[in-house]
Amino acid sequence: MTKQEAIATAEAIGNCKAASEKLGVPRRTLRDWLDNKENIDEFSGAQTSKTLKGQRAKSIMPFAHDMVTFMKDGRREEEV
Repeated sequence: MTKQEAIATAEAIGNCKAASEKLGVPRRTLRDWLDNKENIDEFSGAQTSKTLKGQRAKSIMPFAHDMVTFMKDGRREEEV
């Protein structure tokens, strides 16, 4: 069962608690899906995906790539 199907079932039943028991999905999860319905409907990826993507961890050092490049350049200069 996809999230869209679960949302449609919950809306048809009209009671989140009864729908969650029928679907075997935690009530809070179903409630979150209902609150997030627009994003779920617009999602173009795999329908069985656990997340809506784009939720990666934020980098602690946003300049890490530049720092590695700087260090490699420094090492190359030392070798010459």
